[in-house]
Amino acid sequence: MPTPQFNAYGLLPPGFHPATMEELKRKFGFSLKRRSLIEGGLELVARELVGIGVPELYVDGSFVEQDPSPGDLDGYVLAEATSKVYREIAERQELWLMQYRMDIWPAATDVEGNGSQTYFEQLFGHTANDPPRPKGIVKLKLRG
Repeated sequence: MPTPQFNAYGLLPPGFHPATMEELKRKFGFSLKRRSLIEGGLELVARELVGIGVPELYVDGSFVEQDPSPGDLDGYVLAEATSKVYREIAERQELWLMQYRMDIWPAATDVEGNGSQTYFEQLFGHTANDPPRPKGIVKLKLRG
């Protein structure tokens, strides 16, 4: 199913929107800055994520809005707080941000509160504007 159209506020409808890398490129690669983030960051980080066993990345922030020039690409990965995947992402997080402008967080599936899956879903499920507006999150499939 294709990623839905942006609404009148330049946002995806609330909820999770599954996409492949090719679908994400078609939908969100509509400017030079966005293509640079995808080709010079997301595709590289996605390969690393697949290498540590991550099946999907939740892409959010201004990258999944209609902004032609987002500063970075925000996202999170689901993992148990004590897992190797969680540790690997936490260890690479600063490097990914500095090198690729990819702000990827591990979201704990087995705890509540700050840093949990629910925390990230609520944080990125609406804009930071006042008043906040609900918006969607792209569930990027990284492997078959």
